[in-house]
Amino acid sequence: MPGPFDYPNGIAIFTESVSKYQNLYGINVALRLKEILGLDEGSDVRFINDASAFAIGEAWMGKASKVKRSVSITLGTGFGSAFVDDGVVVVDRDDVPKLGCVWHLPYNDGIADESFSTRWFIKRYAEKANIQTTGVKEIADKAVTDPIAKEIFVEYGTHLGEFLAPWLKKFQAEALVIGGNVTGAYKYFGIPFETALKKQHVATVIHISDHMEDAAIIGSARMFDPEFWEKIRPLLSKM
Repeated sequence: MPGPFDYPNGIAIFTESVSKYQNLYGINVALRLKEILGLDEGSDVRFINDASAFAIGEAWMGKASKVKRSVSITLGTGFGSAFVDDGVVVVDRDDVPKLGCVWHLPYNDGIADESFSTRWFIKRYAEKANIQTTGVKEIADKAVTDPIAKEIFVEYGTHLGEFLAPWLKKFQAEALVIGGNVTGAYKYFGIPFETALKKQHVATVIHISDHMEDAAIIGSARMFDPEFWEKIRPLLSKM
């Protein structure tokens, strides 16, 4: 589940900032799922942040499975991120941002989520081309022949690299795994993104997720590994 969410107790605390889930505010999702699925009261329903689940899945069975330290990001309607050390997300340590993610960090007169999500592409293309679009795919389809669309992807990749570089270096990330719908346009923003990282001497290896949305399902499922659950449970209240 995306935040804000009471992960230990399964209660939604979504606000206007996550409008698509706002009607769930105050709902005990764990209890409702048990009712809907016909589970008995003793059944265990566990929750974790969606970006954290994605990162855990990639570290367990995905592109980051062969390294100790990795960062995973999801680029789509929001800007998800998580830092993983030895298979477990890091949410409270000196080498990661507050909450163990980057979406809320200040950037470009706002926060990072405003500059690296789908909303930015729609807004930026409207500003430069005076044309309203429905999403990144529509802009990507124009990029072959439309110099404005191409320019926007270069801008996006450059800024994303400049923003992430200091955190990749501070965390000493061996791998960065990228997922989310925007990755479908990586051929347009990937080179400027990687160039921006190299300019800041980032040695992290970049991967595009093979599992995509399934990585979050894999990461969620791992919470029912008893040994892993004991490691992750104390962190849920900090997400």
